[in-house]
Amino acid sequence: MTIKHILLQFRFIVGILIVTMCSSNCNNDPLESSANSSSHNAGENCRSCHSSGSKLLTLAGTVYTTASSGTKAGGQGLTVKIKKNSKTLFTLDVDKSGNFYTDRDVNFSVQASVSNGNAMSANISKGGCNKSGCHTSGSRIY
Repeated sequence: MTIKHILLQFRFIVGILIVTMCSSNCNNDPLESSANSSSHNAGENCRSCHSSGSKLLTLAGTVYTTASSGTKAGGQGLTVKIKKNSKTLFTLDVDKSGNFYTDRDVNFSVQASVSNGNAMSANISKGGCNKSGCHTSGSRIY
């Protein structure tokens, strides 16, 4: 085997590795909740951990069955629509745990509504929707 042949094989293997790695990570798709997946810590402030680096979530929260219920509305096929000035910016699936999240750039202040017709009465000014003082029992999105 010649050096040239070895180098060609090496470049071929490296090329396959790059294509394989980039097929899911290099397409610049936003990280978002999915109706078919589950996440963790429903009801907690997602941004207490997911606030920087590769774990950054810009907007995250939990949908409940009622405003005062402790029951999460996961697995019900719901979505959360994010709007600004009555224009829909994007829609997020509510996952099986009841959570919704994204790492998209969000120009706050925005509004949120659930596909069942319930909407927040106030604008969202920060992305940690379950943060203490924001969405506690009685003022939850449902």
